Amino acid sequence: MYNDWPYGMTPDITHIVVWLKTRFDVEPSVGDLLPQSRQLIEDFVQQMFKDRLEQQGGAEDQVMWFRNWTGLQSVRGMDHIHVLVRDVSKEIMEEWTDDSTRTTKGDKIPEVKYHPPQPDCFCTVFETMKPVFKSPAGFTLNFPSTAHLSSLTRIMLNELKMELTHRGSYLLVKNTPLHEMFATFQDEEGNTHNVINCLQDGQQLFSEPYAIAQYIVLKEPLCKETGDGHPAVVILHLSDVTVLSQSDLMLPSVWQLTEVHSALQLKKLESTDLVEVLRLNRCQARVSIQSYETALDDAQFILANCSTGVRSPKYEKVLLLYTRALYELRRYEECIVKLAEFRELYPDNKLAIDDYRRCQQRLEEAATGQYDFARWTARVAQKVKKGEPPLIDAATYQGPITVRQSKYGCGLFTSHNVEAGDLLLCEKAFHCAFDIMQGSFIEDFTAIQHGQGDIGAFMKKPYGSTSSREPIHVRLKLGTLHKVYRNPGIYLPALTSLSPRSSQTAITPPSVLDSMLNNQIIEKNKFTTEAMGSLSALHDMFAGQESSQSPEYSPFKCSPVTTCGMWFLACRANHSCLPNVCRAIIGDMLILRAATSIPANTQIFDGYVFASDQYPTRRADLKKTYGFTCECPYCRMDQVVSNKEHARRESLAQTLITLAIEPTAMSAKEIGSSLEQLAATYPSQQSCLGVPRLAMVMPLLNISQAAFTIGKNKRLKVAVIYFGLQLPRESGFQVNSQADYGFDIENWGIMTQGVPETLWMIRETVGKKNRNWKGLSKALRKAYLICNGEDSSFESCYGNSG
Repeated sequence: MYNDWPYGMTPDITHIVVWLKTRFDVEPSVGDLLPQSRQLIEDFVQQMFKDRLEQQGGAEDQVMWFRNWTGLQSVRGMDHIHVLVRDVSKEIMEEWTDDSTRTTKGDKIPEVKYHPPQPDCFCTVFETMKPVFKSPAGFTLNFPSTAHLSSLTRIMLNELKMELTHRGSYLLVKNTPLHEMFATFQDEEGNTHNVINCLQDGQQLFSEPYAIAQYIVLKEPLCKETGDGHPAVVILHLSDVTVLSQSDLMLPSVWQLTEVHSALQLKKLESTDLVEVLRLNRCQARVSIQSYETALDDAQFILANCSTGVRSPKYEKVLLLYTRALYELRRYEECIVKLAEFRELYPDNKLAIDDYRRCQQRLEEAATGQYDFARWTARVAQKVKKGEPPLIDAATYQGPITVRQSKYGCGLFTSHNVEAGDLLLCEKAFHCAFDIMQGSFIEDFTAIQHGQGDIGAFMKKPYGSTSSREPIHVRLKLGTLHKVYRNPGIYLPALTSLSPRSSQTAITPPSVLDSMLNNQIIEKNKFTTEAMGSLSALHDMFAGQESSQSPEYSPFKCSPVTTCGMWFLACRANHSCLPNVCRAIIGDMLILRAATSIPANTQIFDGYVFASDQYPTRRADLKKTYGFTCECPYCRMDQVVSNKEHARRESLAQTLITLAIEPTAMSAKEIGSSLEQLAATYPSQQSCLGVPRLAMVMPLLNISQAAFTIGKNKRLKVAVIYFGLQLPRESGFQVNSQADYGFDIENWGIMTQGVPETLWMIRETVGKKNRNWKGLSKALRKAYLICNGEDSSFESCYGNSG
């Protein structure tokens, strides 16, 4: 059947969705097709589409197909593939789709006998009916409703018109879920319609806890036509929907629970005690579902009108709920004032004493930036072992930084001079999603680090994960939007302020959640750290090592957690391929430390992509994900290099890495020659101007590791020191390692995990107490601090600094 949503394709291309009654065999991690499944689809497309076009003199390149990974599909109830065809006649399209009539906007819904959709009949419904974005072809965007319900007029389902958003109207319906994406609406008069849930990225309105009959108000509904000609109500925005209880006075009397309705009528009689009880119960429920703004409203009402006095159990309970809501909203100053009142009124309440101490600690953290990092790392390890989200109870510290306008939009600037390693920001995440490797991953990985494990078996072992079927970025968007929806007055302005549109157009009212706009904001502002246990990371680490031979101990800090989160302040830092800060994430806390000395009133730059990647890769990634081209000094230097030279640079770097992976094939002469050729791919003035040559970093790291691993003879020790010192210098460091002076880093450069590891290998090679290298251990610890955000775990990773 046709897929009508305009994906920005040219007019000669038609998008078809092919639905299946059986499922494809897919690989379990992300749901990609297995080779046998891919071949089945190829045979079907060849027979159904390509052979038919060849009969009319067409060509194979008129047809292409794709299937989204299961985790990325908006409809997962039935398997389906997408087919794109170009320059195909109307007759052939009708032959393929059996669709010779198309309903146009404003047409009256045809009188058809209603047949509720069954799970095996979902192929009659469009794969998705997402809102139509504005484009040169004249399409417009279906924005969320901004109208107050009192200004809208109720309409019945049989009054809806095809392909129309009914502005100025609302539906009051009874909903019967059939599937997480589909349901049935019925109005008071008995009219029924199918419903399609198109909330962004898996916001499952029709699954738990809504998988029962419910009552819904839908503002300004959109009606579309399904593939079989039936009408369907399409839900696009979470804020357009209000779920009513069966006792709500807005419901027709035939749908209401008589007993509850009668009890609620007492509210109109101004029974103060009953109103307080109802509000207290509602306040507790709202706190439990994290709707803290509305919980505060109920609590404030009771505190101001409590009929039983301030010494009553009711007042004590509501005061506890009030302080908990303030704490969760991170309004610590207000919270501690109320907790002081709480302790004065109820000195024996242990909860109040504990909460006061905890709130006091948050205020100290926010003011000083002094954190117990050792407790954090232990807490995270404990939660990860249990498979729980490693959330940390801590406050945000904003150090010597301010938010200002720059030529790139809003940015972060230093408010005074800072030195390398200084803490600039430690921010609590607004929301985080986690994937945690399960089983014996940590134990097996540690064994391999100590040369006691089998790499081949480790790579093949199916370690489980706590992730659900949705990808981690989908769960981040879902959680973020739900959190904003529950507390829009505080969180929605903070989220929408991250949109480039916010400075040019009016922001929608606080009660309106534009799911599509906010998904775009989240996509461009999220931070992700990949677990060391991810398949790609493991292959990168042990590339070419499929035997049972393990490397000697390497002090790499292993993490089994993939984190994806939103930090509203940290994401204000603009990008440069030569960042002057280093970012680390512990649990749901993001830490920014100065990677080098930064003068006052200097803009802070973070790295959105790996600076060690080749320029064409960096440029493509930035353009695709963030929509801009970097103009930092590093990129300006790379722009003058031809594509041919970039390809040669990448080939030389890979050759050096391959030599390091196979230590027996290492030749000092060959390595030296390849390094000289790699350096020659950079403009001659780049080194003179102090611009790093980052393509040399990974080869130098791998060569140093190989020399360190092979043996301890004098020649290899010299190689570790020689190549190890080159790595920070190629990263923009100014290193002084004269024998009569000791080791000193005069100017810190681009910080990567390779820097502390290289310094550690040099220290182990020359000895911890070698006087000619004094200062090396101090530099190693500082590099570790900058890379990892904290140094409380330094000894457990690198041993005593000596």
